[in-house]
Amino acid sequence: MKPNKLISSISALKGVSVSKIPYSSKEIGSYTNQPSKQELHYLDFEKYRKEYRHSYSPKYVETNFYKIQELIGLPDSSTLVFLSVKLKGKNADWITSNNACNAFEMKFKRYFWKRKWKFMNTFVGSIEFDNEHLTYHFHSLLVMKELKTDFSSKEIEIITTDILKGLKETNEKNAELVVMRMFPFSLETTDLGDTVEYMVKTSSKNFNPLQRKIFNKLQQQQLRQL
Repeated sequence: MKPNKLISSISALKGVSVSKIPYSSKEIGSYTNQPSKQELHYLDFEKYRKEYRHSYSPKYVETNFYKIQELIGLPDSSTLVFLSVKLKGKNADWITSNNACNAFEMKFKRYFWKRKWKFMNTFVGSIEFDNEHLTYHFHSLLVMKELKTDFSSKEIEIITTDILKGLKETNEKNAELVVMRMFPFSLETTDLGDTVEYMVKTSSKNFNPLQRKIFNKLQQQQLRQL
């Protein structure tokens, strides 16, 4: 199913709720003095704009470029983890990728932040398609902040990979299941800006890679029949 048709079908369904974990109207954090939106736009889109796709839509990419900055907050001393995750089979659709990303977020945050996981703005998920719109995959940007335990980079890698292997939408035997990269939550290099732009490069009038939903089984069946 093409992205624009799928998204219009999603909006038509009654009783479907948007995940309030990463995209609530009021961002919930562990601190009360939230910076202004202007302060959170600390990366200039024009410095990271890369029109390497024939369908690149700068207007929509820019909107999501700044949205991610609002979600993750101001740079600090945290480590960032960027993931690209492949899904099982050759026909992984948007619903499959959406479900996998939602499940991964919950399990990842529960592991690292325990009972506080619902209140941590530490996860951004992006669902993207290949050039032919045949299969989907997801990216995640993880902010390793306010942890009660110090984890080494190797420990984070092992734990994250194990969580991904445990998802029903992935193939644990796939050696290319996940591509992982860690870097400082800092403006000293271009890593952060390049990564944020890469996560939203497919943004357009008809497709928002940051959009995720929570469906029950009946709703998933209805969407796949459209």
